Amino acid sequence: MNLTDKSLMDDKTRQALVRLTHLIQQEETIKNYQFVAKQVNQNEKLRKLQQQLEIAQKNIVNDAHYDKPQAAAKAKQEADQLKQELDQHPLTKAYRDALFEADETLRFITDHLQKAVSDLTEKEGH
Repeated sequence: MNLTDKSLMDDKTRQALVRLTHLIQQEETIKNYQFVAKQVNQNEKLRKLQQQLEIAQKNIVNDAHYDKPQAAAKAKQEADQLKQELDQHPLTKAYRDALFEADETLRFITDHLQKAVSDLTEKEGH
């Protein structure tokens, strides 16, 4: 949904939504997630690990397709090792933690808004 789409809501509602979006962006858990995500995206080692993992996964599929079980097994072993290295990287762990916290914050906000809207519609008899 585009916040500037005038057909969906009146000006007052649109302004409230823009303000709410701004407030959410200022929430510490969201800011922390954005900070960690930026670090992950800029980390060359993680980028290389991800690229190597994707290549190994493609090799598994190709080797299996061309009936090369030993090569597929070797590619799977390589992919497993790369995935483990990627999963154990401190930035990956920090990213998952920050993502979980940001998701919980957004879930709390969403649940609160849904309850408030439900209460309001029940009060108005709709």
